[in-house]
Amino acid sequence: MESLRAPTAIAAESSSRALRDLDGAPIGDAIGPVRTQATRVQDELARLRDSTSAAATGAAVLPPMLGSKGTQRYFVAFTSPAEARGTGGFLGTYG
Repeated sequence: MESLRAPTAIAAESSSRALRDLDGAPIGDAIGPVRTQATRVQDELARLRDSTSAAATGAAVLPPMLGSKGTQRYFVAFTSPAEARGTGGFLGTYG
């Protein structure tokens, strides 16, 4: 996963830059079919930017969380609103 950090960051920046460049283009002056396709490309670039940004964040955050820098231990608890408590509910399940 560490090896994916740089490529995903580059992909995220590239897709953001492409979307900014397209946003700056005078699409509103284009004829109908060109404007339609340009809008479609903008929508696809926005989805690509969101996906690559999420991948870059995951590649940066997940390795340390999963133990790349040493053993990690987590306590996960779920509360139930079946019994009201000052902290939000009854701690009935944990892992």
